[in-house]
Parts: sequence; structure tokens; C-alpha cells
Amino acid sequence: MSENKIYQDLKEKFESGSFKSDKDKTFEAALSKAYADMSRRATGHKPEMKDNCMEKLRPEFEEVIKSTFTSQEKFDNWHEELCGEILEAHGSFGTIGRAQKVINMAFKYLSCINNDYDSVLKYCHMTLDGYTLNWYNQKFNASVKEWSKIKDYNVYKEIQEKIRSEIENGCSYSIKIGNKETKNIDLPTTPFEAEFIIWEGEIINSKYNDMVKSLNNYKKEGREKDNWLIESIFDNFLSEFVSKSDK
Repeated sequence: MSENKIYQDLKEKFESGSFKSDKDKTFEAALSKAYADMSRRATGHKPEMKDNCMEKLRPEFEEVIKSTFTSQEKFDNWHEELCGEILEAHGSFGTIGRAQKVINMAFKYLSCINNDYDSVLKYCHMTLDGYTLNWYNQKFNASVKEWSKIKDYNVYKEIQEKIRSEIENGCSYSIKIGNKETKNIDLPTTPFEAEFIIWEGEIINSKYNDMVKSLNNYKKEGREKDNWLIESIFDNFLSEFVSKSDK
């Protein structure tokens, strides 16, 4: 496990939020949660698709802990083959974006159950979802819009290679809230561990910048209408999120 304390704390938070107690930490539960993360709210999904997919996943993940990946290339080849099998199980519903999410999230949940997968985690990919893609698009000036619509494994592979290269060379993470920059967080040097920080950070990014937008809208539209009662009561509150020059 990485010595990065923020990663450790966020991993514990993820674990406690995912599993109510130790008895809930099972192999089957981990795979099921990973699948639910992909299929939840997905149009066109049918219950039998889960059964077909789980039949592919179980033996593969049972074998992974018995195998030793000796290179990133070998892990990537295994990952690509398993994505292909999931596509077959899903038919027209399947995409590389959906397949990668099931596989990558399975590792994330399984890492919370025991340390059987520790030797594999250094090769694991960063799960692509709305939050991590938002970071990716900003970091690399890209425009990948929806993880679930990625259809070409080469497109997916290029994204992962850029992420790995950036993170392995040393990378920090911060966000802008309004016009203010947060502190810089040194990311762990594997995509698997860095994801815990980026994913949680992008949730904060979304939450606080939505708040800034609402406050700015109020400043532009509501303040004049409500001034007879509110006057300047929000001035100090707004200054926490926007610069004085923005007032």
C-alpha cells in the first residue's frame, strides 16, 4: 500500500461507504457492486445481461490472484481480452467504456476485501467515469465526453497511457473554486491509487463550483430584487468564493 496518507484516508472512506460490515466484504459482492456502478441508470440494460457478464468475470478474477503479471503489457492484454468477452456477453448494449468500468471498479472493490490483489494493483487502470474524465479532459486539453460511449479499445488505451505516463512521472492535483486555487496534493505514482484522490476531488470540484455559479447568479439577478430586505448580508459569504475584483 502507498504511504500517501490522503490516499489511505480516502480508500478507507470508500471502503466504509461501500461495505456496511466485514461480513459484507465478499468476492461476489465486490463484482456485483462493480457491475451496478456500470449499469445503474443505463438505458437499454436488461437483468439477464448481468448474469452473462458475471459468468465471464468470476473465473477471470479468481485466476488473477493466482497469476503473476510480470509487465504492464501482459496486464493490458488481459484487460483488453476481458473487455472483448464482456462485449460479447452484452451484445448491442456493450461498449468498451462500459466493459472497462466493470473491470476497473471490480479491482477497486476487491482491494477493500483483502490483500490478494495487491501485486496486481500497480498495473491497474484508472476507472473512466464522469469525474475522472473531467480531470482528464482538463489535464490533457481533450474532449472525451462520455465514458459509456467509448467504443474503440485503442481510444481507451491511449487515454490510459497518457494518464499512466503523467502520474508515474510525478503529478499533483488541485482544483479552482471560483477564482481561488486549492492546495496542491501530490498524487501517488500509480493510476489505481491516484484515482481515489482525483475521483473525490472532482466531486468537490463539481459541488463547490455549482455553488459558486449559484452565488454568482444570485449576485447578478437576485441581489437587486431582494435588496430591500437582504441588503449586503451575502457579501462576506460571497468573498469566500469569488475575488474582490469580481464584485
